[in-house]
Amino acid sequence: MQAQAIHNSLIEQWMRTNHAFPGLNLRTLLALFASSAADWDAVAAEWKKTTKDSPFSDSVTASQLFNPHMGKGQNRTKANKLTMGNEKVFWLLEFLKAVGLWSSAAPTRANNADVRKTYVISPRELEINHHDSVLARFRDRLRTKAP
Repeated sequence: MQAQAIHNSLIEQWMRTNHAFPGLNLRTLLALFASSAADWDAVAAEWKKTTKDSPFSDSVTASQLFNPHMGKGQNRTKANKLTMGNEKVFWLLEFLKAVGLWSSAAPTRANNADVRKTYVISPRELEINHHDSVLARFRDRLRTKAP
């Protein structure tokens, strides 16, 4: 899998855009999640407009690692044919998925098989100062074998 290269390129773009446009990424993320009715396309377009004369890309190929539902050929609105094109997504959303994977995922190996499963905690409410201890207990319980 090319997860490391994807992760590194997203982190690199985060660092470079923060240097070139201080605060832009954070303002954009706050606008994306300010309400459930936020217009993500408009927010992404505003980011692109602000960075239009820079070398930064506003979209990246959607990684199947972070978007298993977006496999090639099966993501058309009307599935009247299979195409092999890559889906493009706003890079900051993909960045959040990459960073979130390292802070909220619990990968495990299934018993008696060469299969891995990744569990992600998704609490309804969790104070940020309790996140690490909850995730640590969650990971520990997943790895503890029941008698």
